Amino acid sequence: MKWIIKLSKARFIIMFFIIFIACQALFMLIQPEFLKQAGVPSSLDLQPGFSYKTAYTQIAQYGEEGIRFYNYFQIVDIIFPLCYGLLFSSIITLIQRKAFEKYNRLLLLNILPLAGALFDLLENFGIFGMIRIYPADFETLACLTSVSGIIKFALIAISLLLIVSGIIYFIIACAGKNKA
Repeated sequence: MKWIIKLSKARFIIMFFIIFIACQALFMLIQPEFLKQAGVPSSLDLQPGFSYKTAYTQIAQYGEEGIRFYNYFQIVDIIFPLCYGLLFSSIITLIQRKAFEKYNRLLLLNILPLAGALFDLLENFGIFGMIRIYPADFETLACLTSVSGIIKFALIAISLLLIVSGIIYFIIACAGKNKA
C-alpha cells in the first residue's frame, strides 16, 4: 500500500479536502430539490438499514422528476466516496507515520476508509439498480444494498474516530512537549 503513503502528503490531502467540500456543496444544491420533487424525507443512501418495503415505497414516490434529480445526485455520489475514502485514508496514514517513527504496516487502519468507500459505491450501485428495476421486485437487491449502507456507515464512523483520536493524540503530545 505504498501508494497510500505517497497520497498522505499535504498537497494530496488538501486536494481531496477541496473535492470533498465541492461534493458537499453540490449535495446541498441537489438534495433539497430531489427531496422536494420526490416527496420523500431523505434519500435511501442516508438511511442506514432501510427495509425492502421502505425502498420500494420510496422509489414509487420518486416519479420522473425525482429520478432525474436522483441521477444528478448519483453522479456526485460516485465521486464523493472515492474522495472521502482517499482523504480519510491519507489522513490516517499521515497520523500513523507521524505517531510512529517507522511506518508500522501492522497498523493498516488506513484501509478502513477505503473499504467504507467501496461499500458506499456498492450501496450507490444497488440503489441505481433498484430504481432501474422498479416496478419489478428487487427484495434481494434492497437487502444487499441496505447491508452495504450499514457497513459503510460503520466504517466511516470508525475512520472518523481514528482521525479524531489521532488529532487528540497530537494535541496531548504537543502540550506535553511544551511543558517540558
